[in-house]
Amino acid sequence: MSKTKTYSGYIIVNWKDDDLRFRKSKPSKSERSPFEVPVEANLDVEVPDFNVPEMSQTLEIPQVQVKQAVSELVDYEEDDPLVEPEKILFHRPEVIKADVEELISEVRWDAELSNEEKISWFRSLLSHEYSEANRDEVVEFLEEKLIEYKDEEVENQQ
Repeated sequence: MSKTKTYSGYIIVNWKDDDLRFRKSKPSKSERSPFEVPVEANLDVEVPDFNVPEMSQTLEIPQVQVKQAVSELVDYEEDDPLVEPEKILFHRPEVIKADVEELISEVRWDAELSNEEKISWFRSLLSHEYSEANRDEVVEFLEEKLIEYKDEEVENQQ
């Protein structure tokens, strides 16, 4: 057994290119081209009934596999010396600027990381800020810090 559903609105007829579209509210003259004419309409649509199959399944994962997966995840996090940029950049701009060294220490820069790797990570931090938030004061500050790290790298190479 199907149901009938009624839609009320306007069919917008573009008599120049024979285009049709439907919308619920009447468009103002500024919202339509000079070739469009709004026609009030009520559409009755037959909505068929259909059965949506339900599926259920119980998965049993042995405890050994769960422990192994968790330990691999923990090992991976401990081995990764860099923290994602979001964990630094969620701070307000004034906090980032005032406490950048402390925030950077959260990145766990080990002695094993080269200055080149630090610069690379800092570039990803800057890139993330550009694409996600693009706060001018933070971008400017991060660019200055990146230049400092690059200058440091040049001095170390000499």
